[in-house]
Amino acid sequence: MVPPSTSADVPLTEQARTRGLVQLHRLQIPLLRIAGFVLLTAVALLHGLAQPQGWDAAGWLALAALNLGYAGLAMAAMVRFHGRTGRFDLTLFFHHTDLLVWLFTVHHLGGSDLLLGLLVLTRIGDSVGFGFRRALYFTHLGVAVFVAYQVWQPAPEPGWPLWLTALFLYAVGWHLSLAALTITRLRRRNAEAAQRAEALVQTLDARTRDLQQQAQDLEDARRAAEAADRAKSSFLATMSHEIRTPMNGVIGMTELLRHTPLTAQQQEFVHIIRDSGQNLLVILNDILDYSKIESGRMELELRPLSVAAVLKACTDLLGPRAADKGVALQIEVDPALPPWVLGDSTRLRQVLINLLSNAIKFTPAGTVRVQVRVLEGADADAGPAAVREAVDAGPPVALEWVVQDTGVGMTPEQQARLFQPFSQVDASVSRKYGGTGLGLAISQRLVQAMGSQIGVSSQPAQGSTFRFVLPTREVLDYAETRSTLSMPLGAAATAPADTPSGRPVRILLAEDNLVNQRVALLTIQKLGHQVDVVDNGRAAVEAVQRQPYDLVLMDIQMPEMDGLTATREIIRRAPDGRRPFIVGLSANAMAEDVQAGRDAGMDNYLSKPFTVSDLRAVIDVCALFARADAP
Repeated sequence: MVPPSTSADVPLTEQARTRGLVQLHRLQIPLLRIAGFVLLTAVALLHGLAQPQGWDAAGWLALAALNLGYAGLAMAAMVRFHGRTGRFDLTLFFHHTDLLVWLFTVHHLGGSDLLLGLLVLTRIGDSVGFGFRRALYFTHLGVAVFVAYQVWQPAPEPGWPLWLTALFLYAVGWHLSLAALTITRLRRRNAEAAQRAEALVQTLDARTRDLQQQAQDLEDARRAAEAADRAKSSFLATMSHEIRTPMNGVIGMTELLRHTPLTAQQQEFVHIIRDSGQNLLVILNDILDYSKIESGRMELELRPLSVAAVLKACTDLLGPRAADKGVALQIEVDPALPPWVLGDSTRLRQVLINLLSNAIKFTPAGTVRVQVRVLEGADADAGPAAVREAVDAGPPVALEWVVQDTGVGMTPEQQARLFQPFSQVDASVSRKYGGTGLGLAISQRLVQAMGSQIGVSSQPAQGSTFRFVLPTREVLDYAETRSTLSMPLGAAATAPADTPSGRPVRILLAEDNLVNQRVALLTIQKLGHQVDVVDNGRAAVEAVQRQPYDLVLMDIQMPEMDGLTATREIIRRAPDGRRPFIVGLSANAMAEDVQAGRDAGMDNYLSKPFTVSDLRAVIDVCALFARADAP
């Protein structure tokens, strides 16, 4: 950064100019005077040597002493007294006395009019640097001295007429004076330009300081915004964890309760509790997702996904709701659909669930249909960069997704407000059907991130049709290894539904919350698998060392040793890399929590509250590995 200017910066140029003038008068001019008088003395001595009658050495040495002594005295006076004589100008004084010494020397040399004229012109030339007036003054004075001396002591060898020589000297003097005038004007212009440049520099310095201050203010604002974003993220993560933990107990126990013998009224109550819990979970997920999208932290996963599995997960979740309303949920899949394509199964499922939920919600009776078709002529350069640059993927594929219902429909004005956050089509709809209005806004943002747009066509009382086209790539010869089937946040339910269980899975549940322990324990037992329970990560590591397990359901936040540390320790101690399938369990639903689990070595991640279908899909995937590893 440029250091700020100090108050002493302003007069620096004036100080430098003053120092320059002092150096000029104290040193440069006296030194030039000495040089001139040395030259004049040399001329005098050479002139004396050239005389046929010989030369008076004493006289000529006295003349040399006079010239050099005068020059030395002038220099000493200038060095000693310059700036201390008030209005008296020492330089101007010595310019006058120089003429007297020169005149005496010329007279001693025989009164040469040529030499005297040259000395007069020298004095006029010396005055040019002091301006027009000084040069013109010495023009008149020098010519007058020349004429007066020639009248008093005519030259022994007359050359030009006196008037002609005086006129020549006068003309040259005027020429030099006019040159001094031009120089003075140039100096003035240069000084004005220097002042303007100095003012501009000062302005630029001030502007630079302002910009630096603005940059610092922006940096401070950026840091404050980042701190606020981190605080918001921390708050959302904390609130998500605190809300999801009891919700896991509510939804989990409700799932278990509705499979017990109940009266019709009790079944109705259980359905209400379940639907209310799921609605609360949807609202919570929407708020978290919208917050992540607004902060620019929403990232898509690019992994092989099964479209059939995504559709199966959606119908498993929403089929009971549609059946309760008497709405037929139909799925139509193009036979040309590839088994595996690249994409984010979690976010694709989220978009479909939002669209299907709205379709079921706004269809009192009738049909909700999902169609997936392969479009011809897919563009290899379409879609997100990650899809275009996937080197291991196959040819490009364009999948058209259509969600159509026979519900209440919308007017054009209502469609215009459809994808706005926290907006319903109208107040009456909001009162009748409820909802935050975030689902479709989030779905549109997610589809945009996938390289497409959601379009809608609708007529009042004639239903609505939502459509988007996802550009992707086919996955050829996809190997089902531990590294669709390791899936991101909440994606366990997208595993193929017909995966065989093979044999009962040996499960270790590491969970410190008693309610969550009870929910998971009963759910696993209901699915017909064996399960042991520990309440901290250290105990989980020790249990895995004592006996082999096929699956470890590892809570992330536990006392003594957290789930991430325990996962790393289990992997480190695993002989020959043979270890159980590890699935993280957490009420934290942020993307960084999922990444932390993946970095620790977890194979999957379930966000609480999870459904029986989610848990069954995870166990089925583990059963596949357990059967493959069996002797």
